[in-house]
Amino acid sequence: MSKLISDERTNYYLKLSKRLCDPKTNSKTYWSILKTFYNGKKVPVIPPIIMNNEIVSNFKEKADCFNDFFAIQCTPLVNDSQIPNRIHRKSIHSISSIHFADDDILKVIRSLSPNKSHGHDDISIRMIQLCDSVIVKSLSLIFRNCLSTGVFPNDWNKSNVVAIHKKGDKQEIRNYRPISLLPICGKIFERIIYNSLYRFVENNNLLCTNQSGFRSSDSCVNQLLSIVHSCYQAFDCNPSLDKSIFFRYIKSI
Repeated sequence: MSKLISDERTNYYLKLSKRLCDPKTNSKTYWSILKTFYNGKKVPVIPPIIMNNEIVSNFKEKADCFNDFFAIQCTPLVNDSQIPNRIHRKSIHSISSIHFADDDILKVIRSLSPNKSHGHDDISIRMIQLCDSVIVKSLSLIFRNCLSTGVFPNDWNKSNVVAIHKKGDKQEIRNYRPISLLPICGKIFERIIYNSLYRFVENNNLLCTNQSGFRSSDSCVNQLLSIVHSCYQAFDCNPSLDKSIFFRYIKSI
């Protein structure tokens, strides 16, 4: 009996999909069918997508289409390129360990936005913030064990991949980009390590003055201003620089 009901439901939605593809379908019927697909939701997250000139409306089929599309984008390029040999630079500065102080963990937890999405474990930021002082000892113990053993929990590597529309037609799969939602506890662990490393390199002046990426209160705009300023200085010096300057523009696809 359940199989008959399932088959009839499938046939029903297939008929609706065909009506949705029919250019003769008027606008009122079109939106009525969309509401049927999404149980009356006002704004569906991802509308039916077009694949091989066919409309895909089933949630699982859409997920498979996005999975296949995103996987192709991550295929490594096969060529003769090789990674250059690393140049080891000696430094008197070194960091031997990272301390997971309770106050630092609490500060990171309380700085998180409770409105952000969580990972596959369904542990939300709001849930962690409600019991932050209670779980901070447990988190500190887990973090220290991860660092001492060199083992990162496998569950913290799993993520919910969400397709985010960027531009163009929402029914075209190429107009979406993947966003990975990781478990919050793993992100807290990474933030503690990042803060410790960033403080270390900043306090010991290990970063080049021209380094703008991944630095607080810096950006590519500052890099551009610096380049323009250097060019003007070169032209204004005495004697002035009379050589031509060429900039190469690479148009992103």
